[in-house]
Amino acid sequence: MKVMIILMLSILPLLPSFSHGESAECSLENSDSKSNYFVGNKELVGKLAEIYVEDRYGKDNAMREKPYHISDKGNFWQVSGNIDPNATGGVFVIKIDKVNGRIISFTHGK
Repeated sequence: MKVMIILMLSILPLLPSFSHGESAECSLENSDSKSNYFVGNKELVGKLAEIYVEDRYGKDNAMREKPYHISDKGNFWQVSGNIDPNATGGVFVIKIDKVNGRIISFTHGK
């Protein structure tokens, strides 16, 4: 649900620019500039990861695995949870595409 709200809030400001039959095109293909990524910084990818984890595993689990480890892997971000070294279980690992924010993979260790 939160993902849908974020997507709607991202799209709403663009609607006035498409009035009166006009159209616009935005292409990020073949662009290496960080400013052209929709998910171009650690702060944003951390928020997205938290929303995805909360949606799948609940708010308590999303908070329990903080602080998240965020790594820049070139075309995508890798975000993993944090766990007490003495605890049993694993952490989530999400790979998020920088260009469009889609989840490339989402796993959780046991």
